[in-house]
Amino acid sequence: MNAMEKMRGNEALRRRLFSAIRQGRFPHACILQGPKGCGKGLLALSLARALQCEQGEGVSCGSCVSCRTIESGNHPDVFWVEPKKTKVLGVEDIREQVVQEVAIKPYRSRYKVFVLPEADQMTVAAQNGFLKTLEEPPAYGVFLLLAEQAASLLPTVRSRCPVYALKPLSQGEVASFLMEEKQVPKEQAAFLGEYAAGTIGKALWLLEDEGFLAMQSDVLEKLCALPKTNTATVLSWAAEWVQYKQNSLFWEVLLLFYRDVLLENQLPQSRFLLEKEKQSQIAALSQALTPGQIRRSLDAVWTAKKQAAQNLNLQMALEEMLLTIKGEQHV
Repeated sequence: MNAMEKMRGNEALRRRLFSAIRQGRFPHACILQGPKGCGKGLLALSLARALQCEQGEGVSCGSCVSCRTIESGNHPDVFWVEPKKTKVLGVEDIREQVVQEVAIKPYRSRYKVFVLPEADQMTVAAQNGFLKTLEEPPAYGVFLLLAEQAASLLPTVRSRCPVYALKPLSQGEVASFLMEEKQVPKEQAAFLGEYAAGTIGKALWLLEDEGFLAMQSDVLEKLCALPKTNTATVLSWAAEWVQYKQNSLFWEVLLLFYRDVLLENQLPQSRFLLEKEKQSQIAALSQALTPGQIRRSLDAVWTAKKQAAQNLNLQMALEEMLLTIKGEQHV
């Protein structure tokens, strides 16, 4: 299976880019924009293979020497430009890995292809050092800049690179990938697909992240027990949850739980319920509350999340959130 076949979603964009290769209209430089884990690197790999394929048909045959050496990372005319001494690309990285290398003609292929992961994290000096190459590229030079936010690049760089935005996948597309490629059970795939925010990379990370699963289990267990738990114990939970300060998915677990409660309130036994393992507890809670009470619990989570983003006292924000929710659930 080649890299093109492994990709999911963004079919229209992929057709557009590979059509440009077939017609000889592919730009000498472009920006592939999208969230981390959305497949920018996989698309860049597919484009590099198509550009260098010995069949010359604008797609990757997957079997020629060029296609196989690109897949193995050993192609002499395809370069992944990575920082050598710091965490981001600096001017020395650009000078040594791009400017000096592009001055040498291809060893065996039609093009020299340079892929710059996290290009939007390049230093200003590195971008300025790259600018002359972008302005006067050799005919054989192709530069694929991968970025979460193209707007973070200098305007002078952006003006010379068309931006192609990858859209997040649907929850169903992510779940299908996990079931078909990783043999993940259907319910777990649906659960991970919801948390993955449309990116297969994030779903694969969550699949292997025991810390996420432990945090999710802890939070859900406490939320289910919240209505019948005394205030002192509830306040102790707030202190415990401060450990999740750096985990952005902590807030997603809270929000999606009360989303499930509201959904169960409106559509009992809904097949769209995310936390199916807690269905009985969610059903009991949804039957005891009005839609207004559930929405106010959701509002309490949103308020605490905003306070956390503003670097306010997290423990106090969590205490207020939990006590507000507990008050709403006192029926």
